[in-house]
Amino acid sequence: MGTKRNFELRVKDPCQLYLVMQRRRKSKGKEQQLPSAIEEDSPQAKHWKVSVAADPVMWLVGSAVLGVYSQTIYPSIAGGDSGELVAESCHLGVSHPPGYPLFNMLNYLVVNMPGAQTKAWKANLFSAGTNCMWTPLIWTYAISAEVFALNNLFAAWLLFLLLSYAQSGSVYYANLGAFVCGLAMCNQHTIVLFEIPIVLYVLWTQRRSLGMKTLSTYALYFVVGLLPLAVAFMYTFYLIVFHALSNMPLTEGLLYGVHMRFWQQPNIILFVWGGVGLDAVLQRAWRTSGAAAAGLGVVLSVAAMVGQGMTWQHVGNQSHAWFIPNYAKALLDPLPPHALVFVNYDLQWTAMRYLQRCEGFRPDLTVLNLSMMTYKWFATKHALYPSIVFPGDRLVPASTN
Repeated sequence: MGTKRNFELRVKDPCQLYLVMQRRRKSKGKEQQLPSAIEEDSPQAKHWKVSVAADPVMWLVGSAVLGVYSQTIYPSIAGGDSGELVAESCHLGVSHPPGYPLFNMLNYLVVNMPGAQTKAWKANLFSAGTNCMWTPLIWTYAISAEVFALNNLFAAWLLFLLLSYAQSGSVYYANLGAFVCGLAMCNQHTIVLFEIPIVLYVLWTQRRSLGMKTLSTYALYFVVGLLPLAVAFMYTFYLIVFHALSNMPLTEGLLYGVHMRFWQQPNIILFVWGGVGLDAVLQRAWRTSGAAAAGLGVVLSVAAMVGQGMTWQHVGNQSHAWFIPNYAKALLDPLPPHALVFVNYDLQWTAMRYLQRCEGFRPDLTVLNLSMMTYKWFATKHALYPSIVFPGDRLVPASTN
């Protein structure tokens, strides 16, 4: 009764669909047996590993996509926050809230690696190395130094750990998942919307045996993952659900583009489950129609992937996009020595900050951001500019009424 009942329970669990399909595979008349997701202390569960590192196909696909990305990444900084993020990574500074400490720490190591390329190019390559998808949305943010690429890596990692836990039931994957949840929060806090359903699923599967010891262990691993955030101690959880209260009109192209970037993680979920479904279809084709049908399915899948890459290559290829650093150099180069420069737009500010911090271009200039001078905290930073006398503590924009 126990074996049959447990099998039925696993079939009804959506996260076990892949496991059930794998159970039906047969090789030379022998059924491949996978361990129970319920009996996590069984010898089978202890030895069950989902090894991506040893899979040559995964290495081949990842290397191919990284090769394409490396030929299409920005040669220097891109627009948006790219310049600021790389600039703060060059000297372990603090980016705009929530600070992105993990991103800055990792890129600090990357941008200081030897090589003739620009520091921004190295940071862009780091982003490319964290993503392996040829969809236009993810491709766009995988070729520049942005926090979204690293966030996508954490989302994919958590999905991998979820599937590994669903297949084996091993507490190892649950503990590692708790650690990764904490670590992901050190990069971009919107990942919490991705983590909540995963945590709830793990706790639900352990509801009969869950105790304070297990909860304490999970909490400890989560806190350890949060250590980069605690060390930086400037984390500001200022968004509950991104743009939930902003009510921005998506009919405007710029605002639509801002919203669009936050659909990358939901897309990853669809891609993963699409791959699981495709695997099930190919297995069924192998069993019912033989190797020829399954081989045809593989060929069509590869053709679809290559076609996707060729279709969106014009969007992802920014290998000759020097316009942002050239624009900033054109603004700074003609200025007299030790000049004071006021800027009012992120594109100017982030690009100039990168050139000064990372490439040592015109370090004699003092660049101030007018929009930042409107905040009350600017008065506390006035001491950094002793030679500059302002007629007040902070800038108060003139009323337009």
